[in-house]
Amino acid sequence: MVDIDVDASGRLEDAVHTRTREIVDRPFDLALENPVRAELLRASAHTHFLILVLHHVAADEITWDLLFADLSGQYAFETGQSGSAPTAPDLEYADYAVWEQQRLRRGDLDGQLQYWVDRFTPAPAIVGFPVTAQSSGQRGTTSGRCRHALPDAAVAGLRDLAEEHKTTPFTIALAGLAAVLHRYTEATDVVIGIPALIRDASEIEGVWGNFTNTLAMRLNVDGETTSMDLLGRARTAFFEACDNRDIPFETIIERVAPQRTTGRSPLFEVMFAATRSVTSQLQLAGTTATDLRLRNATSMFDLAIDLVDGQVLAASFRTGKYAPEFIQQVLEHLASVLAHGVSNPGQCVRDFPLLTERQHQRIVHDWNATDDTRHLVSAPLHKLFERHVRQNPDALAVVTEDAHLSYGQLDEHAGRLASLLRSLDIGYDSLVGINMERSTNLAVALLAVLKTGAAFVPLEPAWPPSRIAEVCASARLAAVLTHGGPALRLPSLEIPVLSLDENHPSARAARAPSFGSQMSDLAYVVFTSGSTGAPKGVMVTHAGICNRLLWQADVLGFGAGDVALHKSSLGFDMGINEILLPLVSGGRVVLPKPGAESDPAYLLDLIGRTGVTFIDLVPSLLDPMLDRPEFADATRSLASVWTGGEVLTPELLERFLSACAVPMYHGYGPTEATVACTYEIYRSGSRRRGVTIGSPIGNSQVFILDTLLRPVPPGVAGELYIGGVQLARGYVEDPVRTAERFVADPVSGTPGARIYRTGDQARFLPDGTIEFLGRVDNQLKIRGRRIAPEEIENALTSHPCVRRAVVMAQGDRLVGYCASDDPALTWLQLRDWLRTRLPEHLVPPTGTILDTLPELASGKIDRAAIQRIPIEVSAAIVPYLEPRYAMERVLVDLWRVVLKVPRIGVDDNFFDMGGHSLLLARVQAKLSEQLGFSVSLLDLYAHPTVAELATYLNAARDGGTESESMDGGGLVAARTRAERGRDARAQRLSQQRQRR
Repeated sequence: MVDIDVDASGRLEDAVHTRTREIVDRPFDLALENPVRAELLRASAHTHFLILVLHHVAADEITWDLLFADLSGQYAFETGQSGSAPTAPDLEYADYAVWEQQRLRRGDLDGQLQYWVDRFTPAPAIVGFPVTAQSSGQRGTTSGRCRHALPDAAVAGLRDLAEEHKTTPFTIALAGLAAVLHRYTEATDVVIGIPALIRDASEIEGVWGNFTNTLAMRLNVDGETTSMDLLGRARTAFFEACDNRDIPFETIIERVAPQRTTGRSPLFEVMFAATRSVTSQLQLAGTTATDLRLRNATSMFDLAIDLVDGQVLAASFRTGKYAPEFIQQVLEHLASVLAHGVSNPGQCVRDFPLLTERQHQRIVHDWNATDDTRHLVSAPLHKLFERHVRQNPDALAVVTEDAHLSYGQLDEHAGRLASLLRSLDIGYDSLVGINMERSTNLAVALLAVLKTGAAFVPLEPAWPPSRIAEVCASARLAAVLTHGGPALRLPSLEIPVLSLDENHPSARAARAPSFGSQMSDLAYVVFTSGSTGAPKGVMVTHAGICNRLLWQADVLGFGAGDVALHKSSLGFDMGINEILLPLVSGGRVVLPKPGAESDPAYLLDLIGRTGVTFIDLVPSLLDPMLDRPEFADATRSLASVWTGGEVLTPELLERFLSACAVPMYHGYGPTEATVACTYEIYRSGSRRRGVTIGSPIGNSQVFILDTLLRPVPPGVAGELYIGGVQLARGYVEDPVRTAERFVADPVSGTPGARIYRTGDQARFLPDGTIEFLGRVDNQLKIRGRRIAPEEIENALTSHPCVRRAVVMAQGDRLVGYCASDDPALTWLQLRDWLRTRLPEHLVPPTGTILDTLPELASGKIDRAAIQRIPIEVSAAIVPYLEPRYAMERVLVDLWRVVLKVPRIGVDDNFFDMGGHSLLLARVQAKLSEQLGFSVSLLDLYAHPTVAELATYLNAARDGGTESESMDGGGLVAARTRAERGRDARAQRLSQQRQRR
């Protein structure tokens, strides 16, 4: 007996609770102590508290009944109320354990074991509810609790249905839980654990101990399953399991041997039980005893749900995995399914309503309340620009390394070019291609096209001629504007090509007033990778891009005096946003020199020199920029940074916020929704759960829907659909694909509204922010660009020696797999074949050629098996030559780290090994940090092998210089020289193979 001290507050209950929790929370050491703890607390002569703690191995529900009965009987005997004390049973739990082992050894339970082995071979995937805890990375066992009472009609319906089908309300509820799991996860093979008492023998009726076993209910359920079908399956599974309940669960696990994961129950994550609320009470004559049962603070299962008295759903869950509001939602949805199922027994599981009216209102309307008339202007893009021309014509608009234009000058040049285009009958709904590197003329061309009422179509200079011709033909371009670089010729298409050099007629043309486009007119068309094997042109309207730019300027506070950096390709909609945002906001845009847009050292220097206040970066470029020691000093002028296009990891976000005091805006959106349609703001010191893509921007809506286009509950994965003013018109000259991806809005109730099917998987978190989960289809995303592998696969199979092809992603690089009968075919040859047909970012740097590709039983390609095929990139390209001296050894080690390739020879080409410009930037940073070399990205392009780079660095260290300038057109020269080197090495390799 322990006297309890009441705390300073004088609350006896608090003192008792604190002491009880201390006893309960202390872990049992069963090797040194009994599984039962007891302590009597004395608060006064007439008030006592008896604390009883039983380890779960020592007690089942009946054990508590026996314990209270024995205590009551012993108390009655000790106080003279009874003439006899309770007697101990003849058997103990240890006797039962020995008997059970004997039955196992004799084979008495072999039939039961075989039932379970047959039932769970092969072992199913573990299906549980999606993780929603704020600290989801910490599994823990701390328990949370929720309750939800079933409506009276549902309780009565369960009883009536159970009586009609000769089953129990518990079995019906089990079927309902399986239906909810299916609706949450789309899993069709669901396993739920249930406890079963095994006190069949009369000899153990009065024995204390845990006489329960765990049974795994495996149920097949899909959207077509009716409630009666599912009930029948649950009833059969339950009765069969009870007939085979004597075999210990661990014995089954040892035989079935599913993959075990620390901290997770094998076979299932959800436990379901029927319990009663009224338990036995202590009957102590002459006293009043009240049960103050304290629930465990830990949970044995991720989620355990009890059907209490057939009336209440009570859940215990691990708070390290589930948020309380999410589990409360699960209970509400289970109650809804049960109520609906008992009153609609013939209805399919897919048609069971989950969301309540309140939940539907919150998801569909409250979280999409983004209407903002400030950004719904009636002036098209070029008119927004012209406002700033009138307000401040002398302000700088465009700045390059060697030129600049004021707003007035830019408007003058654009007006003259627009006049010339008008003379060629270019105007409303015409499409004009723009094929030029970054320069002041790029801004002139964009605005000139818009001033005519036409829309511009970016044609990247790096594209192969066949790609440019394909896009020109698909878009039916009226003309193409070029400047600098090799002359573009399109004789077969009869499309005029206008080069904007100093002697161009536009310099002498009269300035014409701009055309007053409607907001529904096209502003531009961007061609992206297409799943049909051909690029698709996304038609973006003035309304969409104006809303995006004005909203962004508003949320960033971007205006006159601000400076943006335009470093992305114009064929990437981020690049369009970069150049237009400052021009419609009165700010200034800075253009880096061609070829240096991915050079972290150069970009940081440019930011510092020009006072850039805003920059948009894909994470894969932000990462090497953060590696630069000058990052903090060079970015002092920044007021905000936007990132998107790729997954932003928590680690990269933390690195940025630690290095930079400005906010990070993280956005998401496909080209079809005009650059970005959701965003989240991250600031240093703010609390956050991982990284999300935030919430819809102004005048945009986001819906997460199931396969039947119904909203899914928070926490549940579905496909992300986008609505609102920023939706593109569709795909140019492709009404079929437009109809497939832009569908009627079945959710918001807005007449005539459309939504775009992104193919992305996402889910709402409880606070309404959106978590991006990946792709629904095979589409890939490499360094910010969406890539349809089918386009590359079609180009590969167009080669006469390739039968089948698959393209997949390994990290941030593409890998190709081909089946061919030609033993002489090399990946080098296929890559050169692709380069004549596809842009460089669609050409897999590495790949392998096989006799056949692995197939599934259906004849389809087995993508999972293909991912396990090793790619020996170095052996596939040139003969291995080991490093010969110190500089080469240092560079080989550095490349191995950056490229994540185990073996590199000194003649291996960086880009043939899977390298790209952003990985080259990592090499640049490591050369500076580890060796003290300051090397431009263009120089690294010019020396793409270890041998060449080592020679160059040694010459630079000894005071030598290269004669060829790398400025301006140096990148083209570097790439040309690299191509010559690859061709020479490929020729040597071919000759060696012929000799062999």
